[in-house]
Formats: sequence, structure tokens, C-alpha cells
Amino acid sequence: MVEALSRHLGAMSDAIANPWYRGRIIHPTVQGVAETVDRDQLLRERIRATRLQRQRVAEAEIEPMLPSVGELRIRPGSPSQYLADTDLRQLRAREMRQLDDIENHHGLERKHGTVPVEMDPTSLRTQPAADLTSLLSQARRAEGGARLVVGGGHVFRPAEPGEVFLNSFPEDRPDVVANFRDMSVLRDAVFDEVYFEGVPLSYNLRDGGAAELHQVLKPDGRLLLQTGRVEILPALEQSMNVGALQSAGFTDIEIRVARDNRAQNGPLWCELSATKAESANPGSAATA
Repeated sequence: MVEALSRHLGAMSDAIANPWYRGRIIHPTVQGVAETVDRDQLLRERIRATRLQRQRVAEAEIEPMLPSVGELRIRPGSPSQYLADTDLRQLRAREMRQLDDIENHHGLERKHGTVPVEMDPTSLRTQPAADLTSLLSQARRAEGGARLVVGGGHVFRPAEPGEVFLNSFPEDRPDVVANFRDMSVLRDAVFDEVYFEGVPLSYNLRDGGAAELHQVLKPDGRLLLQTGRVEILPALEQSMNVGALQSAGFTDIEIRVARDNRAQNGPLWCELSATKAESANPGSAATA
């Protein structure tokens, strides 16, 4: 039962990983005649109900520990750490600014209140790379190293220096069309960072996903899964994702939930981060 539910939620997360994805599906009628149903309309009701329930569960677990301004840090095997204030806006300035860039690109307000950064237009890529080998070589030479953006696409924002967009939907115009559970098209140990940009977590790290992420990261590379303002993970899903990362060999695993402290009672920011050990075999971190 739990396994079936897990797979169902995982499939739903794949379907909604990109909120701008559009598609059509076919439903047979009792007469055997197929009728076309808008995928968005069908998924919205299910997704809304599922997300609302999961959000309520998570908020019930976290809110009593988190006042209007504050942060909660959870590390496996250690007591939860409460901080009266948070440095998350400073620490994640780039990620919040890029999310605001996406919102702004689609005519929406900059929800994190960040200020656009003026960049040399020639340093930004607005088209998918024609040559992946050349792109990876350029990314590795960029200041700050190579950064794989899972869920990224040139439909949403231009790629900044060092960034490579990976997305399973070709219409989002990524550099690499692939699911992060199978990144065999990429070389091993090529990225300094793997960043999930607004991709709902759910049970995404199961079924080989964590091992694939570990493989494409350089030793001491960083993994950052950002669920942003939308989704807080209930404890059961947190535990499953952390367990998957440990089994794959990740260390320094940490969950951070914080208020956006630019406003009283601001929205919650949730993330899961981890590091690939400089020399670690899969499963070694599980006993750490």
C-alpha cells in the first residue's frame, strides 16, 4: 500500500515538476470513443487536494516550532536546531533572485523581493547548447564551477555562466533532455553543484535518483534541492529522501525551514542540501 502510494505521488510529481508544462491525454468513454481531456484541468484537482493535505501535515509538524521569524535545521542523528533569526536570504540570494527572475519573465511580481542583477548579455545563454561536450567544458571553466540545474529551461530564464539546464520536457528548451533518475548522457564527476530549481520533491530521490546525482557531482560537490515557497515536506517524506541520500553516499545532509524574514509572518522556505564526500562509497554515509 505504502509502495503503491509512493509510486503514485512520484508520478504526479513528475507530471507537475514544471508548472508551465502543457499536454493532452486520451480518455476512453464507455462507448469506446476517445475524448480529449486537457491535462492541466485533470491534474489540477488531484494535485491541489494532494498538495493541500501534505502541506497541512507538514505545517502541523513544523509551525509550532517556528515563530514568525526564525529557522529550523534538521540533521540526521542530531536534535533539531532552532535559530531565532536566519541568514537564509543572504545564503540563498542567488537562488531567490533566479526564482524571482522566472516570475518576472512571466509577468508576475518578484515574490522574494530581490533586485534584478545587471549582467553582461554576452555572458547569458538564451538557447539550448548545440554541442553538449563543448558546453560542459565551458561550464567547468566558469567562475564558481559547473552547475547542473534540474528543472531548468531557456523558456524560464537564460542560463548564467557555468549553468547547464536539464529537464525531461523538451518544450522547456533545456540543454539536456533527460530525467535526473537517468543521467547517463552526462559524464561522471563533472559538476560542482546540482541544483533543483522549483521541482517538487515528494519521493523524487527514490528509484535511483540519489545515486545518479551522486555520480555526476565532483567529490566535495554540493546538492541543493529547493522546494521554495510552495512545498514543505512532511516528516515521512523527509526521512525517505534523507535515507536515499545516505545510501548513495552523501554527507552533511541538512533540512532547513525558515521564514522569509523580509516580512512579518512571511512565507516559508524549505530546502534539502547535502555534500558528496571527497572519498565515499555508496552506503558509507548511512553509518556516519
